[in-house]
Amino acid sequence: MIVLLSIFPIFLWTFIHPQGHKLLRNPANYIAILVLTLALLIASATSFECNLKAFEKRNILAPISLLAFLFLYKLCDKLCIKKYGRHMFFSVRYNSVWQDGESDESTFFESILQMLLIFAPLLVWQGLSWLILQCIDKYNC
Repeated sequence: MIVLLSIFPIFLWTFIHPQGHKLLRNPANYIAILVLTLALLIASATSFECNLKAFEKRNILAPISLLAFLFLYKLCDKLCIKKYGRHMFFSVRYNSVWQDGESDESTFFESILQMLLIFAPLLVWQGLSWLILQCIDKYNC
């Protein structure tokens, strides 16, 4: 369940409904989602036990991916503001259901950033969870 709550928003905002990322532009919404993500990470970390299987331990740390997504989104948005003088536009060329004028103006660079926002949080989650679990196994369990 934690994995679903952590991974689904990333795919929701990038693949399923790309216009949904616009709510992250509002600082109040961004902070609220960041706080919820941190609460999810803390709640999942409290369920950690040494006798869990390795994949269960890794899944407990899944909110790291959503946290990485939020930080990377803010970084990519700031890059687009600096480069284009506007917020980042997500491309929806592959999505026939959701269309808007903003996505028609997205550039190749923004498409690359969008792909980065899809795959990098998953890699960060796997890398950090491996590192954290190695440290825990070495010193605690």
